[in-house]
Amino acid sequence: MGGDLAPKATVEGAVLAARDFGIEVVMVGDGEILAHELADHDAANLPIRIEHAPEVVLMDDSPLESVLSKPRSSIHVGLDLVKRGDASAFVSAGNSGAVMTASMMILGNLNHVDRPAIASLVIFQFLWVWNDLLVALIYVGGVATVAPVTVTLVNLVGSYGQNYQLLTAAAFFSMIVPLVVFLSLQRYFVRGILAGSVKG
Repeated sequence: MGGDLAPKATVEGAVLAARDFGIEVVMVGDGEILAHELADHDAANLPIRIEHAPEVVLMDDSPLESVLSKPRSSIHVGLDLVKRGDASAFVSAGNSGAVMTASMMILGNLNHVDRPAIASLVIFQFLWVWNDLLVALIYVGGVATVAPVTVTLVNLVGSYGQNYQLLTAAAFFSMIVPLVVFLSLQRYFVRGILAGSVKG
């Protein structure tokens, strides 16, 4: 039951899913905490049940170590439910690495899939956010003292439009981080793209 504002927001989502879609929801986590949160909602007649999992996988836990050392965590218990056929799907807002590792170890890979293609998605997501001026402005602000690189580069165009050497150096500087990320993860990127391709 991880994620932001958990378990309150997660329980609210489970109640809405059970009420709006009429599906059975199994909440996996600390039974006492979940029962306390569920008591705040009118969920007596909803198909919601609680599966107790006393151990917690933290966001900074090693994915492999968490799977091996915490067999009674909500991730492990929830995936065991899927494996036994007691649940049709598993959703977690917690440690993504632990979820992926536990899924591979407990459920295994899908047919014709060698490895998860998460690296290609991570690279694309990083580049989208890095290049998105609007997001940078929203979170960092456009003030000159705390402006993101993209905003500073735009300011250089206005202030030093004739000094092309400064603009070129600034543009190259703004490309260093994405370039390092792409080159360091390039082999995973290619493998992730090829993992979803059609093979003859």
